[in-house]
Amino acid sequence: IAIEPFRVPSGSMEPTLYGNMNYATDDRVVVNKLAYGVRLPFSNRLLFRTGEPERWDIAVFRSVEPPPENADALERFLHRVWPKALIKRIVGLPGERIHIENGRICANGRALELPPDMPDVHYTTIAPGDPLRQIVNGDSGELSMVGTQWRYGIWQEDAYAVVPPDSYLVLGDNSGLSVDGRSF
Repeated sequence: IAIEPFRVPSGSMEPTLYGNMNYATDDRVVVNKLAYGVRLPFSNRLLFRTGEPERWDIAVFRSVEPPPENADALERFLHRVWPKALIKRIVGLPGERIHIENGRICANGRALELPPDMPDVHYTTIAPGDPLRQIVNGDSGELSMVGTQWRYGIWQEDAYAVVPPDSYLVLGDNSGLSVDGRSF
């Protein structure tokens, strides 16, 4: 199948895409499944590449998060067979040092400009209700407050700031309410 429809399951991509729990009113997207490569049917095995993901692309992928701890056996089984689809924006590319500063994405110490067709997005560093942690910004030596739940792109340590090879950092445009690459 070359294309696949998805519904936007939450408000994590607002104001770009709108979603909610009411099935009749949320946005829908159609995904070009050949944009980055051709895969063997019913598997995740890549046969050949047709392109590379680029910064600011919107990507749909299966969640890597485990099912909730209070999930019953059927929910755990369904989560394993059909993991939840997530819709996020690619902000960090392999090998880049990414962090969020003053609401903007910084790559390798340089603040990135949003594309002209993208809504103005203010990326956050602290999850709602998250306890705070103090860090020292590497270049400036200034003290910042960050949350403890979101780590990737937030904490300055290499394990949380450098995007691993063959990986991308993805965030929701409504980053204050998005479960995204900052936590997984």
